[in-house]
Amino acid sequence: MYKTKPHIIDLRQPSKDIVREVLLAQEPVVILPATLLHRAILKALESEAGFSYAPNFPMTQDPLDIMVFYGFSVSTQWSMLEEIGLSTIICNEKWSNLVELWSESDSGNSAVSPNTKPLDTSYVGIFSSGSTGQAKCIWNRLEHLKLNAMRSAKVFEVQSEHFLVFMALPWHVAGLSWAFMAEELKAEYLFVTTRKGQQSLWLQTLQEFRPDYLFTVPSVLKQLYSESWFVPKVVFGGQAISAAEYFALSTHCSLTYQGYGQTEAGGLISVHKRKSTVLLDPGEERCQGFGIEGAHIECEGTPETPQPIWLQSETAHVAQKYATGDIGFMDSHGRIYVLDRPVDKGILS
Repeated sequence: MYKTKPHIIDLRQPSKDIVREVLLAQEPVVILPATLLHRAILKALESEAGFSYAPNFPMTQDPLDIMVFYGFSVSTQWSMLEEIGLSTIICNEKWSNLVELWSESDSGNSAVSPNTKPLDTSYVGIFSSGSTGQAKCIWNRLEHLKLNAMRSAKVFEVQSEHFLVFMALPWHVAGLSWAFMAEELKAEYLFVTTRKGQQSLWLQTLQEFRPDYLFTVPSVLKQLYSESWFVPKVVFGGQAISAAEYFALSTHCSLTYQGYGQTEAGGLISVHKRKSTVLLDPGEERCQGFGIEGAHIECEGTPETPQPIWLQSETAHVAQKYATGDIGFMDSHGRIYVLDRPVDKGILS
């Protein structure tokens, strides 16, 4: 029997809509991966709890994984989601109830916010995947996020006339900050939500639009090294890349910018810029860089004995010095080298 395919929207436009919904919101908003929000929906249906929500782009996940509502056909599931707005990411004031619903009897995957949900209208709740501990929602002021975005534009040397392509997740702080940067500069951009198995869309976007910048993460770059494309400037973050990867990337760009950032800091913390064709210095494979404006970094470690990295940032969700959860060292020039997270993944102070 022929089975109709669910309605899938081009992944490059909905991510823009996510960003613009956040910027235009008149109340505190939280942005989540569809998988988490879907679990909340299922729990709510189970408990018959009343709540209001809008889904966060279920088309960025496999429809069969996301749309498993009780007793509804695939077409009915998609009709329901289209009715309540596929392109909306605002969860209303009952956010805390949703947290309770999906964390109930599943404490290992609960979303725990380390800071209190705000009452005014200028806050955004950003999902953190939990690399510094348990997965959580970090609330921060919208103005902090926009300020970090503009400071990112400065160190990445992005101008309003540049055409940008982002390949990332718009509900994580890096992708959101990059898009805020473009929106604030009024620069043209495409945002490709990096759904697994969509490598052909990534390559097509680069070949068709030939942007001035590509902003992405190493896991995406790995899928593109053997393909034919060129972008003058590539910005990546999330983790260090190997010497072999630097060599593979050198034929695809002229300059690279390695960013180190954190959800709690409001986004970017430091940047390392280099010419792609220059041979790597010893140790240059490590995640490294100089702190950006407004980010004061402290670390007493050495290459032999790395120590916790402390940060006081003007765009952080707390106006105090705190442990980033990373360890590393700082050289005599003030360049920070990030090695790894401690085994115990200590909670932020």
